[in-house]
Amino acid sequence: MSKYQRMRADYRLQNDKAVVVQKIARCNLVRRRDLLHSFGDMGPKELDTNIAEMEKAIEDAAKQLEVLQEACKNVKEDLNELEPEELDERIHAMETTIAEAMAARDFGKCGDLQVSLDALVSARKKKQIPEELDAEIEKLNEKLHNLMKKKQFDKCAQLHKDIDVLKRKRA
Repeated sequence: MSKYQRMRADYRLQNDKAVVVQKIARCNLVRRRDLLHSFGDMGPKELDTNIAEMEKAIEDAAKQLEVLQEACKNVKEDLNELEPEELDERIHAMETTIAEAMAARDFGKCGDLQVSLDALVSARKKKQIPEELDAEIEKLNEKLHNLMKKKQFDKCAQLHKDIDVLKRKRA
């Protein structure tokens, strides 16, 4: 390679590298300008009005959130929507709370908690899993057999209806 060709190659390489450096510098300047002047051509008065509008919107949103939270507290939870496992957990927690209230001799609280526990237990009975239904059907069949031995047929008829209801639930 001749001296002239080498000088030309060096010049082109330096020129390419200079273009890359200039590109990086321009990007940095643009980013710095955007960070410093993110609101563009707005003046101080426009910025103040913008800030006031944003603060008002934030206050309105906070008020709406408080109203929604208050409404959520006042809405009774539909126990029928809960899964059996969740109901079991809540029943266990409620029994523990009742035991603590009894130990503290807070019988007024115990009465309120017992009402809640009864509601949970009745909801849980409606949401029986198939194994529980089978066990209850078996237990009722044994009662039916014992009542038939004692010849109490009026109770047998009612028990048979209960068994049929449980079998329909199971199916």
